[in-house]
Amino acid sequence: MADLRNKLFVQGFPESVSEENLYALFAPLGQVLSVEIIHGSTSQLFRFGIVEMASEEQARFARQALNRTIVDGEILIVSLLTIGSKST
Repeated sequence: MADLRNKLFVQGFPESVSEENLYALFAPLGQVLSVEIIHGSTSQLFRFGIVEMASEEQARFARQALNRTIVDGEILIVSLLTIGSKST
């Protein structure tokens, strides 16, 4: 089973935000290992990101720092990724 403690589920960002933009947003808060934006096959409304940090501590710090912040007029929702649900 994959260890998800260092991965974050990110939603609420504008369509204009790219993987590079998410990387730049999270990088000052710790070492970012990967960023992926996932699109739904039928709609851009189904769009979220997965950001993998180097450690659980960095993931928790980034979540605390960025959750419910405003990015280009949209409220960013950042939560820890868990098995069985998309966010906590």
